[in-house]
Amino acid sequence: KHARPDDEALRNAARRFQSLVRSRNNLLHSKPGLAVDGAARLLRDGDAWSPAEIAAIGVAFDACAGEIERLLAA
Repeated sequence: KHARPDDEALRNAARRFQSLVRSRNNLLHSKPGLAVDGAARLLRDGDAWSPAEIAAIGVAFDACAGEIERLLAA
């Protein structure tokens, strides 16, 4: 039988995940276009996603998902 994950740690991880949802939605619904400087970017509501921002949100989601998986597997 598996022990219950630490409820507080799981709630904290879920809150971190929830805080990333808006960024995920903005990235998911962005469209290709040109930034003000002429660089090809993904755009959403006038905001241009840089490659570094795309990578950072991916890393953040991966870390958060890994934490939730670890807690649920405990």
